[in-house]
Amino acid sequence: ISASSSLAEAQELFQNKRISGAPVVDADGSLVGVLSQTDIIREAATEGAPDIPSGFYFAGGPYWEMPTSDAFTASLDKLTVQQAMSKEPITCPKDEPVAALAARMRENHIHRILVTEKGKLCGIVTTFDMLRMLESH
Repeated sequence: ISASSSLAEAQELFQNKRISGAPVVDADGSLVGVLSQTDIIREAATEGAPDIPSGFYFAGGPYWEMPTSDAFTASLDKLTVQQAMSKEPITCPKDEPVAALAARMRENHIHRILVTEKGKLCGIVTTFDMLRMLESH
């Protein structure tokens, strides 16, 4: 997603793709940040959307099932990805061992690490990827 996109556009992308986060890249494909469902909800709450269910994003509810209202949607139309994204995403090279990735995710309380090569995004590893790998072994 682009940093200039609205949070409403990001929310729609997350809902349509049933994802909880995405890398933010510039026109050249360089990584400039990462946006998560928590970032969107936190930014909307900061802007005074009164109807965000208390603790929803800590309860593990899927983002695409979160109840919304006109006030919440209106706040997302006014805000940009740039305002909500994490500007210093945690990244790794393609050859980082999986155990090291898992440790970094746990230590940083994150669900995705962006894989980069020469400053360009080339992949993403999520907690679900880790679980699928464990299932297959």
